[in-house]
Formats: sequence, C-alpha cells, structure tokens
Amino acid sequence: MVLQAILNKIGTAFLLDIFLAAALLLSGVFLGKVVGYFLSRIVKATDIEKEVSPSFVRLIITVIKWSIYIIFVNLALSKFSIEGLSDIISDILIVVPALTVALVLIGIGFIVAIYLREVIEDSEITGWKMLSEYIYYFVLYVFGVYSINLALISIDSLTRNILIVVLTVIIGGTIAFSKIKNESGRH
Repeated sequence: MVLQAILNKIGTAFLLDIFLAAALLLSGVFLGKVVGYFLSRIVKATDIEKEVSPSFVRLIITVIKWSIYIIFVNLALSKFSIEGLSDIISDILIVVPALTVALVLIGIGFIVAIYLREVIEDSEITGWKMLSEYIYYFVLYVFGVYSINLALISIDSLTRNILIVVLTVIIGGTIAFSKIKNESGRH
C-alpha cells in the first residue's frame, strides 16, 4: 500500500511537470508573438525601415522572438531535470542576443566609418584620400573586433584573442593584396 502511494505521488508530480512545461511552452509562443507584433508596429510607426534595411529590421525582430521562445523552452525543460539539454539551450541563450548586438554594432561601425570618410573627403586636406581610407578601415576594424569579441562571448578569451589575430592577418592581407593588385593594374 505504501508503494502504491509513492508511485501515485511520482506519477502525479510527473503529470504536473508535463502540464507546467506545456503551459510554459504555450506562454512563450504567445509572448514571442505578442512582442514580435508590437515591435513590428513600432517599426512601422517610426519609419525605421527608411533608414535601415527592412530585412535587417526583420532579422532583429526574428532574433528577439526566437530568444523568447528559447528562454521558455529552457524553462520548460528545467521541469524535467535534463541537464545536458538545458546546458546547451543556456549556451544558445547567451550566444543569440550577443550575435544580435554584434550585428547592430557592425551596422553602427559601418555608419560611423562612412560618415568619417565623407567628413575627411569634404575637408580636402593634403592626402585626404589615403587618410579617409585609413580611417574608414580602422573604424571598421575596431567595430569588427568588438563585434567578434561580443559574438563569441561564450568562448574563452584566449581562443577569442587568437581568432581575432588570425582574422586580422587574413583580412589585412586581403586588403593589402587587393590594394597592390589595383595599384599594379593602374600602371
């Protein structure tokens, strides 16, 4: 009789966990859709799509919605104590918003680089073409490094630093090679 009571209690607790997990999943889907709807309305009301690419705005809204979905899936899975899967989803929860912010940071860096290049070109000081290109690439590089650092936040700092140095060498070499190739083609 005691064994039957324990089995009934475990079964009831398990059914309650399933019910709570399903409720969390449905709540997450509902909240994600509501947030997505309101963000779309805000974008339409502010005409942000005139300043920023509509596909970029849709990407940001989609990432925000999916971040909400993933949070609620993680909460639902925590009801079942599946540690390996919860750890993977927790890692995703760190990476997805970091990638979103990194994309925004790259966009801001590109805008700043173009603005500074135009300011230098308008000044027409001696050597303005070379200076404007150096400033342009330098600003893109700085924002790119910060973006990579932010996007790879879940990776240890030594690996991130090595990756940034390797990417710097590859991108720097590519830019130098294309400049040399363009210069030799002009002569």
